[in-house]
Amino acid sequence: MAMSDRYASILNTVLEIAKTRGLEEPGSEVANVCYELIEAALAEASVWEVSPDEMGLAGFDPAQLLQARKPARLPLTQEA
Repeated sequence: MAMSDRYASILNTVLEIAKTRGLEEPGSEVANVCYELIEAALAEASVWEVSPDEMGLAGFDPAQLLQARKPARLPLTQEA
């Protein structure tokens, strides 16, 4: 395995963890850090002409990490 393949594998693992953790609680402080990591990786990848697909981020929009989930509405109850 070439040295660059090892680094790519490590980076893909880190990005997958950031993506997973960020999606677990969008809008949280953790999700914001994950967003920053992913955005930095995507910016650097763009400079080096590396596709998001190659980093396991095909079709992923990091902005969704910043959007807090809306709380579920409880059904209205009618009192008799």
